[in-house]
Amino acid sequence: MQPRLKLSYPCEWPYVIIGRSEMELRAAVREIVQHRTHTVTLSHMSAHGRYISLKVMVVVHNDDDRVGIYHALNDHPATKVVI
Repeated sequence: MQPRLKLSYPCEWPYVIIGRSEMELRAAVREIVQHRTHTVTLSHMSAHGRYISLKVMVVVHNDDDRVGIYHALNDHPATKVVI
């Protein structure tokens, strides 16, 4: 069993999302995080430009909040992988 993270909330939490379209990924972030304080920056683009990753920093308020955002990002059709 993994040890539980001991975080002091609220705090900024990083997510890296990978998909095929920067525009669709940014729209997914806006849809999911809505009014929360967040930043989105380009993280990486694959050599042939087929995949792009964005780093998303979001203020989360508790463990359920942090995990819920992860699952919402992961379940979004624009997102291939969330780290």
